[in-house]
Amino acid sequence: MIKMLVSLWILIFCSGLSEATALNPILLDASKEDIVIGPSSFVYEDASKELDLAAAQKLWNDHGFRQETAKDPNFGFTGHAYWYRFSARNQADHRVEWYFGLEYPLIKDVDLYVSNPDGTYSHQETGNSHDFGKRDLKNRFMYLKVPFAAGEQKDFYLRLQTNGASEFRMRFRDLAGIYLADHDIQFYMGGVNLLMLVLATYYLLLSLNSREKDVLWMGLFLASQFLFRMTVNGFSFEYMFAHSPALNQYAVGLTVPLVFGTAMANAHYFLPMHQYRRLSYVTRSFIGLNFLFVCLSFFLPYRFIKVYTLVGLLTAFAIILISFYSRTKGFRPARYFVYSWTLVLIGSIAFGLQKLGVIPVSFFTIYGVEISLVIQAVLMSLGVSDKINDTNKKMQRAQEDALKAQVETNRLQEVMNTQLEQQVRERTEELWNQTKGMTVILENLNQGICKIDGSYSIHSQYSPFLEKILEHEELGDKSLSTLLFSHAEMNHETHSLMDTTVASAVGEPSFQFEANSHLLPRNIIYKTKHLAKHLEIDWAAIEDKEGAVDRLLVAIRDVSEMKKIEQEAEEKREVLEAIGKILDLSASKFRRFIKSSSLLIEESRQKVDEDLSAESWRVLLRNVHTIKGNARTYKLDDLSALVHEVENDLFAVDANKLKSEHLKLCFDSLAKIETKIGFYQNIHDDKLKRGAVAETENLIVQASKMMSDVWSGLNPKKKHQYYPMLQKFDALNTNSLKKAIIPLIDSLPSLAKQLNKSAPEVKIQGGDFFVDPDHLNLFEDIFVHMFRNSLDHGFMLGDEGRIRIDIRFQPEQTEIVYFDNGRGLNLAVLRKKALERGLVTEAASDHDVAVTIFMAGVSSAKTVTEISGRGVGMDAVRGCIERLRGTIAVRLLGEGSLPHHQRFEFVIILPPQVPMLQTLDFQQAA
Repeated sequence: MIKMLVSLWILIFCSGLSEATALNPILLDASKEDIVIGPSSFVYEDASKELDLAAAQKLWNDHGFRQETAKDPNFGFTGHAYWYRFSARNQADHRVEWYFGLEYPLIKDVDLYVSNPDGTYSHQETGNSHDFGKRDLKNRFMYLKVPFAAGEQKDFYLRLQTNGASEFRMRFRDLAGIYLADHDIQFYMGGVNLLMLVLATYYLLLSLNSREKDVLWMGLFLASQFLFRMTVNGFSFEYMFAHSPALNQYAVGLTVPLVFGTAMANAHYFLPMHQYRRLSYVTRSFIGLNFLFVCLSFFLPYRFIKVYTLVGLLTAFAIILISFYSRTKGFRPARYFVYSWTLVLIGSIAFGLQKLGVIPVSFFTIYGVEISLVIQAVLMSLGVSDKINDTNKKMQRAQEDALKAQVETNRLQEVMNTQLEQQVRERTEELWNQTKGMTVILENLNQGICKIDGSYSIHSQYSPFLEKILEHEELGDKSLSTLLFSHAEMNHETHSLMDTTVASAVGEPSFQFEANSHLLPRNIIYKTKHLAKHLEIDWAAIEDKEGAVDRLLVAIRDVSEMKKIEQEAEEKREVLEAIGKILDLSASKFRRFIKSSSLLIEESRQKVDEDLSAESWRVLLRNVHTIKGNARTYKLDDLSALVHEVENDLFAVDANKLKSEHLKLCFDSLAKIETKIGFYQNIHDDKLKRGAVAETENLIVQASKMMSDVWSGLNPKKKHQYYPMLQKFDALNTNSLKKAIIPLIDSLPSLAKQLNKSAPEVKIQGGDFFVDPDHLNLFEDIFVHMFRNSLDHGFMLGDEGRIRIDIRFQPEQTEIVYFDNGRGLNLAVLRKKALERGLVTEAASDHDVAVTIFMAGVSSAKTVTEISGRGVGMDAVRGCIERLRGTIAVRLLGEGSLPHHQRFEFVIILPPQVPMLQTLDFQQAA
C-alpha cells in the first residue's frame, strides 16, 4: 500500500514539473499601495555579463531561470548582470500609465524590454551611468514609463548590472503612488540632510571666530556626512551633478573615506591627544590612510568600496576605544564620543552588511545610519558644549552663584505658596460647609450635570465634566441648545420641537413636563472637532414651593466607549457565526463556491460593461440568481438575503429601456455581493487557514481519478488485491456527481420549511462519475435550480414529494434523467406568456411550448418569491449544461394532477464521463 501511495505522489509531482516555470501576471491595481515584483518574477544570474535579449529568451524557453523568492532581492557585491522575467496585467478598465521602478539609486545599468502586440520587444534604458536629465521621471529612484491599455497584459525582460551592491527593490506604481510612497521619506530625509548642512555651516562659521581646530573638523565632518547621505540616497545625482554620470560613479567611493577621515581628525583635536603620544600616532595614521583612499578613489575600481568601508569601520571602532580611554582618564566630554560613535558603528555595520547581502533589506538597515547620524550630531554637539563649559570656570562659578540665588528664591516662593495653600484650604473648608459637599460631588462625577432655564441658559453651578464633554470652558449663562444640540445629528423640525418643549415646561406644573418629556432626546451623536461622541441624556424637573417647574436638571453621559465595545462585540459575533457556517462545509466545496461566485460576478460585470443591452442584463440577472441559490444551499443566509435585496433592485429595471445610470446600479450591486463574499473568504483563508485542506482534497480527487483510469488495465488478481483499499481511498474523494448533489439534498428540509411544504424524498439511481473540480460548481448550479423549481412549482401543500435522478452510462454519452411527481408543467400559462413575448405561434405544439421554460424571463409562477419565480432558473440550468458541452431536453409524460398541466422529465445529455470505482462490479475484481 505504501509503495502504491508513493507511486501516486511521484506521478502527481512529475505531472506538475511542466508548470514549474509558470509565469503568473502581476495584477496592476491602483488601490494597492505597494505592488512588489520580486516574488512574482524569475531570475538568472549572468556571471559573463554577455547575454543579450535573444539569449535570455532562449534561456527562458530552456527553463534556465529560477523562481525569485525575495521581496527585495540583494545579491551583494558580485559585479554580475541579472536578468529578470515577469509579466503584468492592467486591472483597470481604462488606459493607465504605470511606472516600473527600481527604488534603489545606486544601479549602474538598467535595460527594460517590454513586449509589443506584434511579438517584438521595445527597449528602455536608464541607470546612474546615464544622464539624469533623460529619465522619464525626475526622481532619485529610477522609474520607466510603461503605458497599459484597459485589461492589457505585457511581458518583461529586465537586465540589471552594477558595480556596487546588487540590491533590486522592484515595484510597479502609478504616478500618484510614486508621489505618495516618496512623500514622507523625502520629508524626513530632507530634514536629516538639512540638519547636517545647518550644523556643518554653524560649526564652520563658529571655527572662524573660535580658531579651534576641533570645531573646524567637526564642521568638515558634518559636511562630509551631508555629501555621503546625498550620494547614497541618490540626491546628489539629482541636484548636484545630474549631467555628469562619471562623477556620480566616483562619488560613493570618495565620500566613504572622507567621512571617516574627517571624523578621526575631529576626534584627534577634540580629545586630549597631546597627553597620549602613542595614541596620537594611531589617530594620525587613520587620518592619513582615509585621506589616501579619498585620492585613490578616482583611480581604483569601484569594488574597492569594500576596502574603504572596512577601514572606515575600523576607524569608528578606534574612535570608540580612544574616547573610552580618555573618559577613564578623567576627560568627561569624551563620553559623548563613545555614545555617538557606538550608535554610528552599529548603524554602519547594519548598513554595510545589508549592502553586502548578508542581512535582508528593511527600513532599519536602509535608514539606520540616518537615525544614528542625527543622534550622533546631537551628542557630539553636546560634547562640544561640555568642553566649552570646562574651559569657562568663572562663568560656571557665576552660574553656581545664580543657581544658589534661584534656590533661595524658590524657597521663599515655596513658603509663600504654602501660606497661600493654607488660606485656600481654609476657604475651601468654609465653602464646603456652606454648600454641604455639593461641589465635591459635582467635581468627582463623570457626568455632565447642569441646570437650565426655559431658554436653555446653563446655571453657573455645573459639574466640571460637562466642560470636557462639550469641549468648552466657562459654560455659565451659555445656551446648552447652541453648545450641544446644534452639533448633534438631528433635523431642524426635531430641534424646534425640543426647544418648544423646554420653553413650555418652565413655570408650568411638573406633570405637564412629564407628559411631554418623551419629546426630548435621550440619545444623540455629538460631533466635536476631533470625533463623534455618543451621548445619553436624562431630563428631570426641579420644582419650586408651589409645585411648578423652576428649572430642568440635565445629566449627560459619554457612552462612546461602551458603544464601541458593543460594536466590536457585534462584529466578533458576526465572525463567529460565519466561522460556524464555513466549518459546516468542506474546504474544497467552500473554495468552489467562492470561485463560482467570483466567476459569475466577473462575467456579469464584463458583459454589461462591454454591451449594456437586454441580453447582457439577462446574463446579469441569471448569474445573481444563481449566486443566491448557492448561498442558500450552503446556509449562508445573510449572504442570500443580501443578494435577494440586490436582485429586487435589478429585476425592477426594464431590460429594454436601459440607461447609463443602470450601469452604475449594476456595478454597485455586484460590489455589495463581492464585499460580503470577500468577508467569508477572508475568514476561510486568513483566520481558519483552510487553503491547504482544499489542496489536499483536490489531490485525493486526482489520485482517485487516476485509479479509475488504470483500473481496466489491471489483471484480475491485482483488482481483487487492490479493490478494498481503493474503495476506501475512493470514499475520500469529494468530487463526484452524487457527492456534489448530497449537500443540496440536505438543504431541502430548510427550504421546504420556508415554503410550508414537506421535504421531498430524493432517490439517485445508477452509477456515479468523477467531476472535474472546475466543473463541480456547474453541476451544483444545475441541481440547485432544479430542486428549487420542484419545491416551488412542482409540489403542492400536503404533497409527499419524490424526486428521481437516473444516471445512465453509454459508450457515446452519459445521460441524466431528472423527474419529480409534482403537478407538472402549466402549459396554459406558459403558452400565454410565450405568445405575449412572441416566442411561439398559435399553432405551436405542447412540446414547443414546454421548451420555452429555458428562455430567460419565462416562468409559470404567478408570484416572485425569495426562492424562485424570476424566470431565470432554467435559463441558468441550460447555460451551465452548455458549458459542460451537453444539452437538455424536456420529455412530456402525459396529463398532470391539475387541468392544463403535463407531467414531464428533464433529459440531460453529457459527453462520456469516467465512472467511479464504487460503480464497478466487484466480480470484475474477483
